[in-house]
Amino acid sequence: MVWSVTFNLAFGSGNHRNSSVVKNEVWTQVQFKMLSSYMRYVLIHLIVIGFSVLAAHAQDINFDSLTQVLEKVGFNDQHYRSKWDSVQNKFGYNSPEFITLLKKINTQDSINYLIVSEILDRYGWLGPAETSNDANGALFYVIQHATLEKQLKYLPMMEAAVARKKARPADLALLIDRTNMYQGKFQIYGSQMNMDAGGNVHIYPIANEPAVEYRRKQMGLMPMQEYLKHIKDGFVYNVPKRDLYKNKFVVKGSVIKTGSNEPIEGVSVYLANNKLIATSGPGGFFEVLLNPKLRNTALIFRKEGYESVSMPIEGLVKVVIDINPSMKLL
Repeated sequence: MVWSVTFNLAFGSGNHRNSSVVKNEVWTQVQFKMLSSYMRYVLIHLIVIGFSVLAAHAQDINFDSLTQVLEKVGFNDQHYRSKWDSVQNKFGYNSPEFITLLKKINTQDSINYLIVSEILDRYGWLGPAETSNDANGALFYVIQHATLEKQLKYLPMMEAAVARKKARPADLALLIDRTNMYQGKFQIYGSQMNMDAGGNVHIYPIANEPAVEYRRKQMGLMPMQEYLKHIKDGFVYNVPKRDLYKNKFVVKGSVIKTGSNEPIEGVSVYLANNKLIATSGPGGFFEVLLNPKLRNTALIFRKEGYESVSMPIEGLVKVVIDINPSMKLL
């Protein structure tokens, strides 16, 4: 299994804490047991909502109770995420300890969504004036960390909340980028990153990237270079002078070793006509930009000592395609 990981940060734009998210997490029996162990927590908070808040008429909403519940949700959203760097640095990206942490994050996200979706469905997007900055931020965090289907359900509600100044434009920008990424579209504001099989960070492809700083400023986001410094020390970014992705589609991912999921560096990537177009780097990462006319082709991965792998991309209609070729030792 390759853990496909994405995350965003929101430094310098309000009182929100840092956030991370696991994409395409797989439910397992371990997670089910973990979820069961949290059910008392969920029931307690749903009872609090049910009797303190939701039973009231709209004009009698108990905002103090809502605020307390949402602030607790926001704290729990960040609890395991705060351990991300320390666990990864100590045990490694593909370690059992780090994978266990990812499962805990995913389980907590599911619990938080049960609570927040109930509030949103009954009362809409509550602003900081009605609750608190932390409570308002919790609404965003939980939806940002939900599945694509759930994100798309509440995206229009958040857009309307921004128009009424009940949600922050910067948070909306991150949610738009996240939903675009999950749908295989280019991101707009440059907030989303991917990690390769070695744990290295890469910027997810950005539409019309030369104008990204203007768009970020319009939404209240800090400049890209400052943003990226918070993600990784020494991360250097320069805005490209031309739109590298214009009229192109992207195929990217990590080449891994079958059985161990270890990244393989130095793998040659060819088109079906044997034209060399890329070589995998650290973390097994590769990214190729292709003309739409090549939609019906295949990519071939070759490295001495390994069996070659051919991966067709025919029928894949996304403009950003993620694949993770697995190669066997000879």
